[in-house]
Amino acid sequence: MSMLILLRAIVFLGATLWLAYVPSSQATSLTESLLPPIIQQAIATLVREELPLGSSEHHISILSSNASLASLSACDSSYHDQPLAQFTRVPERLTGRVMVKIMCSNSSAESAPTAIQQFVQLQVEVIGSYWVTKAELATGSPLQSEHIDVVTGPLQRLPRHAVLGQLQDHPQLLGQTLRRSLSKGSIIQENLLQATQVIRFGDDIIITAEGPGFVITRSGKAMDTAAVGDRIRVKLDNQRIIQVLVTGKGTAKAL
Repeated sequence: MSMLILLRAIVFLGATLWLAYVPSSQATSLTESLLPPIIQQAIATLVREELPLGSSEHHISILSSNASLASLSACDSSYHDQPLAQFTRVPERLTGRVMVKIMCSNSSAESAPTAIQQFVQLQVEVIGSYWVTKAELATGSPLQSEHIDVVTGPLQRLPRHAVLGQLQDHPQLLGQTLRRSLSKGSIIQENLLQATQVIRFGDDIIITAEGPGFVITRSGKAMDTAAVGDRIRVKLDNQRIIQVLVTGKGTAKAL
């Protein structure tokens, strides 16, 4: 039994690898493919729901051969159940080649219920907006809106952590400092930014605790370095150590 399972796994892996190397030149537009309209719609909806932030245009191509998709031709309007399309692995950013599993069934059939399952490889090309620098920025510079150009182009070849979308989509990034210098026209990436430190180890901290009808403040010493929104340890005057939420320079809220 274990040998049979192993052989099935090898066959599936082989089919997956073969699909991974289908030349892009053999791609067919989704709407021009031989897939039934109901399957085309399921794929289009799945892709549309997972498009990256800032996407303005996208195009879906089918990389799988017509021969490999022949079984899906039966998934037409005679199948009363809505076909299900899902990614075999949810992409971190939906661009490039992805694999989708299509499942359709007819549970209301007069005879025994039927089900069809097939893997379909897609090529998804996306045009969208992303951030680049207007000018050279030095290490440690705070990132401000006047430093940023929002440009539009293909998203496939962008770095993994590229900032997508408009300025208003990422207000938390404005004011953060650069971990290294960037030349003019560089793609701005989230992993190159760090929140500005407003509290350093040993700083005096004013801690506020609020409740129904009362506000209490206490002082203490920071035991960590932190930015707004971070949790840090603070040593109170009585030597007790508590955790607080940093709210600003030298201020925090009791947890």
